Amino acid sequence: MSLKPELVKLLDSKRSQAIGILMTSQRLDAGIIREALIGFDNELISYETLNSIFILRPQEDELRMITDFLKTSSEELLDKPELFMLELSRIPSFEERMFCLVYRNKFYESISSIEFRLNNISSLCDDLLGNPSVKKILGIILACGNSMNASNKSRGDADGFDLAILPNLKDVKSKDNTSNLLQYIAWYYLDKIDDDVTNYPLPEPSDLNFVAQVNFDDIEKELRKVNNEIKDVEKKIDIVLAHKADKLEQFQSRVNQFLSNAICECKDQEENFSKCKSKFKKLVDAFIIKPKPPDPEVTPDYFFSLWTAFSNDFKNAWKRETQKLIKSRQKHINQTKNQIKSKAPMSKQSEKKSMKTIFHQKRSESLKNKN
Repeated sequence: MSLKPELVKLLDSKRSQAIGILMTSQRLDAGIIREALIGFDNELISYETLNSIFILRPQEDELRMITDFLKTSSEELLDKPELFMLELSRIPSFEERMFCLVYRNKFYESISSIEFRLNNISSLCDDLLGNPSVKKILGIILACGNSMNASNKSRGDADGFDLAILPNLKDVKSKDNTSNLLQYIAWYYLDKIDDDVTNYPLPEPSDLNFVAQVNFDDIEKELRKVNNEIKDVEKKIDIVLAHKADKLEQFQSRVNQFLSNAICECKDQEENFSKCKSKFKKLVDAFIIKPKPPDPEVTPDYFFSLWTAFSNDFKNAWKRETQKLIKSRQKHINQTKNQIKSKAPMSKQSEKKSMKTIFHQKRSESLKNKN
């Protein structure tokens, strides 16, 4: 009885193990990978799996070792990881096709991230500039400041104030030290302007904190990087098209469609970026904010950090005041109910008396008519 020959391992042990784990966990089939790459089809294999294959793709020295081995031996003697690398290398322009397909998914992730950040900062710029509630709260702060500084001619009739004071409003205490200026502003807003306890009047602190992390220089670099990566994809496509292979027209059609979409979306976000920067500058100019040294211009980090701290403090004060308002309303409702209950028996009693009176009147009239 002949023994089965031991399979030959040529790859580095760690790489061989990593490839083996990937093959087993994802149940990789070289035929499906070939079909996905030949047809530029991203639906056959997930992006995560494609990216893992690309990271573990065959290296030149490994393929050289495998090729040298096959000069004197059969590929049936190769271990599974070695055989898998060999099968991948036989796909026409494997590395270039894999690069293009992997980048397709990476592109949409990158451009979506850029769009999401720009849209968020644009939305908040609109909110801070156009939200009437924001203007009313700032108006209350200005009125309070002028009232507190009434005795000071130079400070008691101000037309505005530096937004840098916003995070410090909670530190201005009342005489009895039981409340603070921010608490009063929240109370005044609910009492005199808008008593809707379900509608927080300022942008959410979490939204402000998110856009405070936006860096225009970083986004500009990301857009530049995406443009360069698209050029790299174009070069890889040229290499693929230079070699005859099956379904080349299908590959060319699909990859060109992706390129066309990618270039358009990139241009859209470049325009979005320019509009967003202009909108932010308009916002900064409207609030007359000066850059924080040593920055040459006001950054989203500096501007929105002021608002994040203020909105967070104001929301805490607003919540406390809304709870007081809700309790006050509930107390009034309960008092009204009690008053209605206390009047209800009397009204029923009087209703019985009136019915009795009507009955006696009708009876008297009936008797008279008979006589």
